[in-house]
Amino acid sequence: MNSSRRAFNAALLASGFVPLASFSNRSLAATPVAGGTLRVAWSSEPTDFVPLNTSSGSTQFVGAKLFDGLLSYDAQLRPLPNLAESWKLAADGLSLSFTLRKDVKFSDGTPLTSADVAFSILRLKEVHPRGQTTFAAVTAVETPDARTAVIRLSRPVPYLILALTAAESPIVPKHIYETLKKGERVPADKIVSSGPFRIAEWRVGSHILLQRNPDYWNAGQPRLDRIVIRFISDPAARVAAFEAGDIDLLPEDLVPISDIARVSAQPGVRIDPGPYAYYGSIQQGLSFNLEREVLKDVRVRRAIAHALNVDEIIRKIYHGQAVASPTAITVYNQAFFDASLKPYAYDPALANRLLDEAGLPRGADGTRFKIKLTWNTEGAIPPTTPILYRQALAAVGISAEIQTSDFAAFTKRIYTDRDWDLAIDRYGSTFDPTVGTQRFYHSRSFKVGVPFTNPARYENPEADALWDAAAIEVNPQKRREIFSKLQAVLLRDIPILPQVVATRNITSRTSVQGNAPFATGSFDSFAQAWLAA
Repeated sequence: MNSSRRAFNAALLASGFVPLASFSNRSLAATPVAGGTLRVAWSSEPTDFVPLNTSSGSTQFVGAKLFDGLLSYDAQLRPLPNLAESWKLAADGLSLSFTLRKDVKFSDGTPLTSADVAFSILRLKEVHPRGQTTFAAVTAVETPDARTAVIRLSRPVPYLILALTAAESPIVPKHIYETLKKGERVPADKIVSSGPFRIAEWRVGSHILLQRNPDYWNAGQPRLDRIVIRFISDPAARVAAFEAGDIDLLPEDLVPISDIARVSAQPGVRIDPGPYAYYGSIQQGLSFNLEREVLKDVRVRRAIAHALNVDEIIRKIYHGQAVASPTAITVYNQAFFDASLKPYAYDPALANRLLDEAGLPRGADGTRFKIKLTWNTEGAIPPTTPILYRQALAAVGISAEIQTSDFAAFTKRIYTDRDWDLAIDRYGSTFDPTVGTQRFYHSRSFKVGVPFTNPARYENPEADALWDAAAIEVNPQKRREIFSKLQAVLLRDIPILPQVVATRNITSRTSVQGNAPFATGSFDSFAQAWLAA
């Protein structure tokens, strides 16, 4: 480790970041065995297998097996070499230089060079929902030779060094993507990749088969011959397939909370509760469509917040395997979460009073107004959730029509069609609030058709200014103070109502080893995964 890397790692730990979980309890002491097929179930079928244009979890999960990033990260989020064998941050924070490994090739035999790094970073800046924030300060990526890439910045970016995994910022082949329009996808059978696995087969509606890349740069990896990823949207069907012995691994959140105790009691089963530090905890909450006249009144939004009982959500929906997380920054982010801020208390009387004050009296049937309540069946939200919400809203005179959508339909409804009022969803925090959370709130993030960006269409110059200040503040204490003010503003305005964070269980057979050796958990490449006898 060079002096620049040591200095960065020390600064990262000094910032106050505390990882959510150490590496999994999977033992790597035994001698790894080469060969075999790992059978995995996933909840929703990706529409794209390259995490370049989207931050969809399904795309990231598969794409991390097909591509590499410049870096990996250990349990404390300290950077580790990957495509880059070394790196150096300039003293003024305005450039970040990488030296690439020798002899890395894409699957079509083309060498991976600094030109591919430059293209990928600049394309991520243009089209990726989080990349637009992560790389906003990138002014150029210089390529003095084939193995050197230098990212030039207009200002220091305290989180950029953490954003360089394959799932977050894949390095893609320039010679393929430069011929495509921005946002255009490569068909699955035409994907040219550099990671430990390649796509061998995709049967739409069924599964994708990944085959070992025999030319992978890391000698001896991957250890597996194949990975079969079955797309099973129904939680009960996923668990049944696992219990029948047809599935070896269910990644984060794919076993319903209500089934964990039963499944974990079976012989030969391991439950890894996570969450892992990189993508961290995911909040469940409620988005308000601020294009709807009735929801523009903050009294109505606060009334809805007071009508929902978070303790009941934890007890009835998550069976006690969740904690309250009331602010925009998740409770597990110990560096930036402000514990002094209190959630909206369950208070139906206050909710009724606020609705009366907003000029929304009950009609003859007791209803004040009707509203659409949308939720995503494939997003690890228990199916009892919208029912509980509807009952709570009815108690204060709001008639909620439940709209049930699979992942693709939900995303289209929320971000393209804008055909919704309230949306129950989950909000990924990632490794830093500027990268993971800002996109849900900053006015610049709102773009029709771009998923996971400011669903409420929230616009507040005060909040925008705080987000912008946090994005460039390199002093950890000052950055914490900015995020504290920001959480208070967002809790006051509640364009999104954060509520709870559940455990993120990875369920596997005890024979599955090495599948989560880094901070990314299941969003790892699986290059080190192997199957014990």
